[in-house]
Amino acid sequence: MSDFVLTSLEDLLNNWSLESIERLLRTFKCERDPEVENFLTQKAILFHKKHRSRTYLFLSDDRKMVLAYVTLGIKCMRIPEDNPLSNKVNKEIDAHKGVFQSYLLGQLGKADGVEKGIGPVLIKFALDIFRQSFRSIGCRTVRLDCKRALVKFYEKNGFHLISQEKDSDECHMVALF
Repeated sequence: MSDFVLTSLEDLLNNWSLESIERLLRTFKCERDPEVENFLTQKAILFHKKHRSRTYLFLSDDRKMVLAYVTLGIKCMRIPEDNPLSNKVNKEIDAHKGVFQSYLLGQLGKADGVEKGIGPVLIKFALDIFRQSFRSIGCRTVRLDCKRALVKFYEKNGFHLISQEKDSDECHMVALF
């Protein structure tokens, strides 16, 4: 995935019509995870306007298709006492009364037909933004929620499983830098 244009939803909102942005976002198709597609097409602009998150888009060279995207935010997390993390990682998280502050890797999506290998590129991009914020304001923990099937992928990219929901497919993971 070497040929793409990186832009932020912020830049689009400042320079494009809302109709053009919505049309562009609807080019993103993800059959394997409709929730990822739905977030981008139905919620990303609203979350941006409410200052809940920021979305970054990887566009085709001609800027007519969304190839991938990542949405970032901030969200506290309660850490379970019986979490599977090592003592060292638990200590580095520095939870206060079981709660810690963290950056949120809220959404990470790849469009149907985009070549394999973009996932680590998206994660590196997100972590680079979080590292810039860390240097400016602190907080060294990144959290994400994912389906069980993605745990191994995120572990290969530096995340640690922190908990799994008993009655659902949702898992919670953290990374430190």
